[in-house]
Order: sequence, then C-alpha cells, then structure tokens
Amino acid sequence: MVHVGGVKKGIGLLENQDNYCSFVYKAIKLTPSTDGVRVSACCEQSPKKVNSIDEIDNYITDLRTQFDNGQKPESCKRCWISESTGIDSKRLSGNRNELFNNDGIVLADLEFSNKCNLACVSCNHLKSSYWGKQN
Repeated sequence: MVHVGGVKKGIGLLENQDNYCSFVYKAIKLTPSTDGVRVSACCEQSPKKVNSIDEIDNYITDLRTQFDNGQKPESCKRCWISESTGIDSKRLSGNRNELFNNDGIVLADLEFSNKCNLACVSCNHLKSSYWGKQN
C-alpha cells in the first residue's frame, strides 16, 4: 500500500469503501473564532476548536484514521443522516468531483474573519458581524 497525498493507493482502494469521503483526504476548512481556530474537512462537518498547527495535524490524522478503519465519524453525521434518507450528501457529491482526482490537498477554505456589513437570510452571526449586532 502506497500513500499518495494522504490517500492510500493500491489493492483495496479507500475510494471503494462505503464510507469514503474525498473531503477528508483532499480538503481543509479553517475558520477563526474568538477562542481559537475551528478546523474541519468541509462546511457540513462539525468543526473542532484547535490552537496550533500540531492540533490541526492530529485532528486530520485522527479523522482519516477513522475513515481508513471503515468508521463513520460523529462529526460527519450530517452526511450520514442525509444519505440514510436518500438525499445526496456533500460527501457523495465530493466523491464524484473530478477535482479530487489530483494528489494532495486540492481545496482549502480559509476564512479570516466574520467582518461583514450584510445580513443575508442564508447567513448567521458566525459568518457576518452585522448579524451579531442584530442578535
């Protein structure tokens, strides 16, 4: 088994596992908060608060290990719930995305602040400081 960009390649490809998620191996989302940084693989996953690069690395490694072992991490429950009701999840749509055929991290979602003077209906106080003033 060979590791290429964090994804095992060879006999028994992870891509063939029922729980495979390309976001876990190919993407990262970092969002600042008042008490540190929140890290996740995608916008659907419940983020984890971290305070250092080592904590980010440990979290991603642990998440990948859970997927490698065929587990369905609790932080990814939005996808599991969607799929159990027959709805196409972020995980399934990501697995079909050609972008994820490349090696290494191919998607980085970095948010630097929630400074925004709009109050879009689809948003909340975590993404817009204006919403924070309204609450």
